[in-house]
Amino acid sequence: MNPLATLIEDAARRHADQLAFIDRTTETRHTATYSQLLSQVRRSAYRLRKNGLQNQQRVLLAAANQLDFPAAWLGAIYTGATIVPAPILSSMRDLVFRLRHAQCDLAIVDQAREPLMREAIALAGGSIALVRIED
Repeated sequence: MNPLATLIEDAARRHADQLAFIDRTTETRHTATYSQLLSQVRRSAYRLRKNGLQNQQRVLLAAANQLDFPAAWLGAIYTGATIVPAPILSSMRDLVFRLRHAQCDLAIVDQAREPLMREAIALAGGSIALVRIED
C-alpha cells in the first residue's frame, strides 16, 4: 500500500464515526463519516483499477464538489495515481490542453460534464479511459 493510502486508512481508523464531509450543494444535506468515506474511496479505487488505472498514471478529475468528488480524488490517490485537477467550468480547449500536456491515462467526470469530456478526449487523441463518478 502506498504512503498516502496508509494515511487515508489511519485517519478512517482513528476517526471512524466522526463527520468527515458535509455536502450542502443540494436541497438534501448529505454527510459521511470517515469510515463511510473510506468505504467510498475503496469502491472508487476498485472502479479505477478495473478501468485500467495503474500506479503512477495521471488522472484528470473534473466534477462538482459533492460527496463523490473527494471519494474519487482519494480513490485515485489510493491507487497511487497522480491527480490533474480541472475546474468545473473548464472550456473544451482547456480540457484538451490538460489531457495532452499532463499525458493523462484516465479522466473522471460527473454526469453533467461527461459529454464535454468525451469530446475533449476525442480531440486530445490517444487512448484515455473515461470513468463517470458515482451518482
